[in-house]
Amino acid sequence: IRTLGISQDVAMAARAVTAPDLALLEQSFSMVSGAFRFDLEGRAVPTDGTNVYADGTNADADAEGANADADAEGANVDANVDGGNADGAFDLTLRLGGGVTRRWTIPMPKDATTDMGLVERLLRGGMAGGERRTWSIFDPVGMGFTTITVAHEGGDTLSLHGVDHPARRILMVVAGLQMRGWYDAEGLALRQEGPMGLIFERPAAAVADASPAGPFDAGPDWVEAMALPSDKILDDPSRLTTLRLRIIGPGAPEGVIAIHKKNLPSIGGRADHHEADQAPPSATGREDKAAPSAMDRADPPPTPQELADMLAPTPVIQSDHPTIRDLAERLTAGAADPVEKARRLVFHLFHHIRKLPALSVPDAISTLENGMGDCNEHAMLLAALARAAGIPARVENGLVYDNGHFYFHAWNGLFLGEWIPADAALGQFPADVTHVRLGIGAGVGQMELLNLAGRARVKILSAE
Repeated sequence: IRTLGISQDVAMAARAVTAPDLALLEQSFSMVSGAFRFDLEGRAVPTDGTNVYADGTNADADAEGANADADAEGANVDANVDGGNADGAFDLTLRLGGGVTRRWTIPMPKDATTDMGLVERLLRGGMAGGERRTWSIFDPVGMGFTTITVAHEGGDTLSLHGVDHPARRILMVVAGLQMRGWYDAEGLALRQEGPMGLIFERPAAAVADASPAGPFDAGPDWVEAMALPSDKILDDPSRLTTLRLRIIGPGAPEGVIAIHKKNLPSIGGRADHHEADQAPPSATGREDKAAPSAMDRADPPPTPQELADMLAPTPVIQSDHPTIRDLAERLTAGAADPVEKARRLVFHLFHHIRKLPALSVPDAISTLENGMGDCNEHAMLLAALARAAGIPARVENGLVYDNGHFYFHAWNGLFLGEWIPADAALGQFPADVTHVRLGIGAGVGQMELLNLAGRARVKILSAE
């Protein structure tokens, strides 16, 4: 995979076990890229205690790190909506570099299955044209359950390597992200079209002998492919105090997004950094639709529980790890106030974590041990250090401006009497007004960004 002009090898392995009715029993996922390693295993345990493990072992729900509330920063079970369809539990074990292991449990929906081989099984099971089905699936990167809808769009003829192949066209929608594929009579993929214009085709030899596709070229630069062009050039974003913009394109958030420069509490002054009035995604992306201004909307004051959540460790924000606690204590020793603590943490990471693209599922302790990473790794580590230092911290995702484009980016919100944006990767505290927040929580908003990639642009309404 090519990111920021650098091609990197990524090795991934996945395995799932289901019952005959497709109910999920076990799922594992591992990802290795350079110095980063991520291994996640999940096992289903019904609430009645019945053992459903495929290997016949007893369900031993380790209490270490158990968090049925599933913090949104580390386990994204919000996709379960209100949890009303939960019928059991899913035990998770996460193993990272350096021998770090975390175990916790999340609710498991009744209709949970796996997307691995799902289309093949459906087609072999007689799924007919025009038929549509929806399930819950486990997302190992988000470490929670989300939804998948599979729609059989009917028969088609696919021209591949100069040969016409009878195929069945399938549309899959995962958490709002659309992917379309053409499958042969055995349910094996001939061609798949994904976000950012990515296309995977089975090589000619593989079509003949039905062997797995590969090897793969690095393809386009993912960072560049996800960038949204801006209609105006911003000469010096650091000098701006207010930015108003609109994202134009299919699936883009409706409304005007207004961002005001934050002033640190020790300096004083009004500081509002907020998002657009949110409405359902636009189906047309029309630019002329009336939209309310967000100029006077600010983050609502957090509740005591929300602040407590933003101080708690998660499986990937390991603020309770001794190494992270010790570093936070050393860096903030003698600081006069939380603002000074935050400043020290931000600029320590800016100066000491190498700025290199990392193709991984980011977490704090791996970033600290490897001493490198991109914006995602910086955000995870800053969140962990801030929480260890007693500063409520969250991960924020969205866009940031650079040289005529808005790029996907991750940074932090630090609560210092109000939420202050902090960017350790760019060395900004507070972060400038071109930080356009689209999601709060590790990984939240990434699906929306993938949907926008290659199809959306940014219209600058005012920059002052």
